[in-house]
Amino acid sequence: MLTPEKNNWKYFRDYARWEASRCDLNLQLYAKGMSHLKAMLIDDKYLIAGSSNFDILSYRLYEEIVAIFSDANVITQFRERVMIPDLAASIRVEKQMKDRRPAWETSREDRPKLPALLEGSGEGRS
Repeated sequence: MLTPEKNNWKYFRDYARWEASRCDLNLQLYAKGMSHLKAMLIDDKYLIAGSSNFDILSYRLYEEIVAIFSDANVITQFRERVMIPDLAASIRVEKQMKDRRPAWETSREDRPKLPALLEGSGEGRS
């Protein structure tokens, strides 16, 4: 899996790193910024590419474009012109987060309570 090193989806960034640390997932961080292209190469037989984020919002709410390619020439061109250069410009995430609890698993006790959030805001005072 290749994802930008600086990702605008903090929970995905943390989740991907956490998953990579606890299982055998080869997570690569792309250091040259972000791209809107999302692609998945399956068994060197199918290339799924487009603007979809591969999530429920992209499938049901947002207007996204996705194409499925099975032409061997298209797949070869994708590998040579996109995949290989992008992997060369990436760094592999090591298993560094194994003992760290991900942000989405923060317990209720760790979350600030509503009265604490309202303190100093003028809310709830007469």
